Amino acid sequence: MTTLTRNDYLTMLRDNICVVTFTKRDGTERIMRCTLKSDLLPAPVATKPTTEVKVRKTNPDTLAVWDLDKSAWRGFSVEQIKEIKQES
Repeated sequence: MTTLTRNDYLTMLRDNICVVTFTKRDGTERIMRCTLKSDLLPAPVATKPTTEVKVRKTNPDTLAVWDLDKSAWRGFSVEQIKEIKQES
């Protein structure tokens, strides 16, 4: 079985709607329909003047994705992914 990298997951999510099965921190399994397709993401909301916006550091161990069922940003650990499939 080929091991996918974080960049492989990012590419899949940017190009598709995916169904990701992963283990949550509490040990339960979660199945999430998510994406990073730009046309499906919400418009950015500026809550502070741009001079005050903090830039978050990227954690190489996690992915932030748009959960299509909850209409919210969610994240999970790359190491906890059990399966990722493109939605048909």
